[in-house]
Amino acid sequence: MKVSIEKTEHYAMFRLPAGDNSLTALSELMQVANQALDQNEFVYFIFDINGIEKIESAEINSLLEMHDTLLERNGLLICINKHIDLQNTFEENQLIAVPSENEAIEYVMMDQLEKQFLDDI
Repeated sequence: MKVSIEKTEHYAMFRLPAGDNSLTALSELMQVANQALDQNEFVYFIFDINGIEKIESAEINSLLEMHDTLLERNGLLICINKHIDLQNTFEENQLIAVPSENEAIEYVMMDQLEKQFLDDI
């Protein structure tokens, strides 16, 4: 199994292998993301976890830790998942979840614009 990473000027997008919806894959994604976090290269992480339909509390806690660390660094964690039940779980835990890649990228850009605007005031 191999988590892919797409790095741009604004964010790093982490993707699970196509068709892999296991919590083991999510755990591997978290390990790869933590390594990237240790390198201090990015503060905006997008996790494409569309294949995941259910998530356990341990994984929610890991996502919350990542979220809090990125917030401290003035960034964000955004999860892509189209499953309504999982989106509700994310919302209940104050995690950002959107149904598509375009919305995730737009979220990053809007957050950066807002921070730039507030810095200029």
